[in-house]
Amino acid sequence: MSCLPNEDQEGNLSNVDVESEDELTSESNLEEEVNLEDFFMKETGHLQMLAHRLLLYYSPLKLKLNTYQGNMYFISKIVGLEEFQLEPQGIPSPQKAFAQLSCLLAAVTPLHNTAKLDERLYPVLEQRPSHSLKIPECLLHQQHHTSSAGETVTLHVYSISISLVPDSDEFKECFGRCYSDHRIQCYGLLTHLPLPPHLPMFDIFPRYGTATVQVRCEGTIEVDLKRMPLYRWFQEALFTHVLSLENITYRHDIIIKDYLILPLCKVIEQDQRCCYRIANPFLLELYHKWDTNKRNWKYKTLSGGDISEPLDMILVQTYRFGSQTNTEECPSYEVMSNSQAVFIATGVSDETPDSYLRPRESEQGVTFREYFREKYNLEVSNPDAPLIRVRHISKKYNMLWKRSDTIRTDFLILEFCGVHPFPASLFNQATCLVTILWRVETFALTHELFARIPPLRDRQVPTASDPARLHLNQYFVEEGHLRDRLRRDEEYTGSICWMDLLQCITTKGCQESFDLERLEFLGDSFLKYVTSLFLFQAMPGHSEGDLTAIKSRVVGNKNLAVQATRYLDLPRYVMTKVFYPKKQWFPPYHLPTDFRDTSIASDDGTIATGIKFQWEEYCKDIPTDYKHPYQVKDIADACEALIGLCFSKYGFRVAVEFLDYIDLMGNVKTYLLVDFLYTPCSYKGNNSRLIPETLAQLEEKLGYSFRNPALLLEAVTHSSAHVEGTSYQRLEFLGDALLDILVVCHIYPLHTDFQPGQLSDLKSFLVRNTTLGRICLQLGIHTHIIHSSESVKKKDCSSNLCFCAGDAE
Repeated sequence: MSCLPNEDQEGNLSNVDVESEDELTSESNLEEEVNLEDFFMKETGHLQMLAHRLLLYYSPLKLKLNTYQGNMYFISKIVGLEEFQLEPQGIPSPQKAFAQLSCLLAAVTPLHNTAKLDERLYPVLEQRPSHSLKIPECLLHQQHHTSSAGETVTLHVYSISISLVPDSDEFKECFGRCYSDHRIQCYGLLTHLPLPPHLPMFDIFPRYGTATVQVRCEGTIEVDLKRMPLYRWFQEALFTHVLSLENITYRHDIIIKDYLILPLCKVIEQDQRCCYRIANPFLLELYHKWDTNKRNWKYKTLSGGDISEPLDMILVQTYRFGSQTNTEECPSYEVMSNSQAVFIATGVSDETPDSYLRPRESEQGVTFREYFREKYNLEVSNPDAPLIRVRHISKKYNMLWKRSDTIRTDFLILEFCGVHPFPASLFNQATCLVTILWRVETFALTHELFARIPPLRDRQVPTASDPARLHLNQYFVEEGHLRDRLRRDEEYTGSICWMDLLQCITTKGCQESFDLERLEFLGDSFLKYVTSLFLFQAMPGHSEGDLTAIKSRVVGNKNLAVQATRYLDLPRYVMTKVFYPKKQWFPPYHLPTDFRDTSIASDDGTIATGIKFQWEEYCKDIPTDYKHPYQVKDIADACEALIGLCFSKYGFRVAVEFLDYIDLMGNVKTYLLVDFLYTPCSYKGNNSRLIPETLAQLEEKLGYSFRNPALLLEAVTHSSAHVEGTSYQRLEFLGDALLDILVVCHIYPLHTDFQPGQLSDLKSFLVRNTTLGRICLQLGIHTHIIHSSESVKKKDCSSNLCFCAGDAE
């Protein structure tokens, strides 16, 4: 462990010539005993820093100081660590400060040895494998089910309805057709544990328009466990052989995500109540079209006379793969590779195989018949059959933002195509499932985080918007003076929507349409102001330099990240990576192909099935591509965004309660924050000085009369005036933070379209020395500065007067 800087070791403790500790003990006298949090509030420098590190992990503690040999030597001890089997004691020293310093060093050494503090004695952010894998607890595997005759399991059923607003009328029926044989309505999400209540609607962006998704609870259903193999097979068929997700493998022996995606049909009960049921006949029909040996589909062939409009089918180019196999029941082609293109049939065209292909610029036109004869050595058997008009189905499954793709119409010869077992309407909905499931997973993570924050959880469940979008709370746009809103005693009854919370855990690296940076900008200013006010009030004997150093440690990224991890487990929820579904997301009953199985191998090298789910162990075996890496700054920014959310939606008091809950200053009594914020300032200034008559003129310029003029006098006294115990530096420390939050609260709702960088630039411009100095000149404040230096600038008193005018009542 690194030692402290040399300037704090002038006593050279190792050279103190004292007798043995046993001899000293008999002559000891108790000099003092102080609570460590009071010691932290009183001391400065490294003594305060080490006390703060201990308070992060232990409470309550006391610091004892004993004297020996007639007050010639001091030995300090920490009391309160006995349950941890620790009894730290310092080195005997003739200097009280060094005895305490060595004791604190001895106390923090175990924290360093256990990797809770780094080489510079900064807190170390705890990182667990499960933090990087963003899977909510309600969708994790809970236990292994074994089928037995007549045994059932209760599943929660959620319908996934998709309403499309197409970019063109030709796309309006992409999700609208129903598979009439079995009345398939939509897909359903079936879970063992309930999802969060009141999931909001949200928008996704397929190639052909904007779709609004609603995931709605339809109650519970009893499922016979004998049907579970069929339902699990459908997961493989859907995600591996319909959506063709890459780098995943179907695994029935190791389950991490334990939910099902199944087609639902609508039925009318005897009491005329409409409800959803699993479309079992449709699933059985699909299974009969499955090649169990090759683990893929067989595709039916059609002739030109077999089709009629409207079409509801998906076509594949069978001439590119396999060999034809004919049976009496159903002529079909063998399986194709997952990389094969698929098309949705949109209608029967007027074109025939003798029509010309669209030529390239440098080519002469050729007919469809000539093209297939020359390229594939295929002859068209029915030249009069019409061509099928089709659109290519994209395999870009990230639909979180709008894409500007060109959708081209193509033509296919029907006898060279196979028909996919899935109807087109269900296939189109399936292409949206990956994005929908990702959003549901992130909503569930958001709800988990919400439940861990008592200041929010105890007030209101997140509200569902229609659809869920970010909104500006009325806290900032109410009538009234901004200062009154900052210091109100009543709690603001705002509301939080799902997207507000999701915004707080989404970093800019995710490339979403929203991120945490605006709320982080607001929370950062609020945090600095509250911390400044607390330190200013609680540490009246500390200079402006000491307060600034303490503030830097308290609001620093490491302190925020460590405390947010300890109390909120925040790294588990923060997302830092772009959603890349084909290679960085895996569906239920699947695992990444590179999953290593190291944590579940039995003694004989085989994989144990039916074992109790070990979440942390499994996470170690997931490849890094599927994880969200995070840094200390990511967690600190998310914490500040949550602070900003509490402040903007619920007001001052709830944001302070949040800071109190995460124990921002360790085990220091931060509940005093509320007292400091909602009671008149106890700071009275230096009342021993005579008040110049000119200050009345300054009050007239400011338009405010101070009940305690000594406070105003201190605000205009420069340090060069050499007045004992009086200069404006401490007030400047507080005024700077107050001015910052006032400006931020003004520009934040005023410029809703500004990026955080623009807001920061605007704030810097408004609070810069030049701006404040110009205001002082316009008001004539510079003439009232008390100083003994010609180099004093007119900017010096501006931020101090901001404090006086705002908090001297």
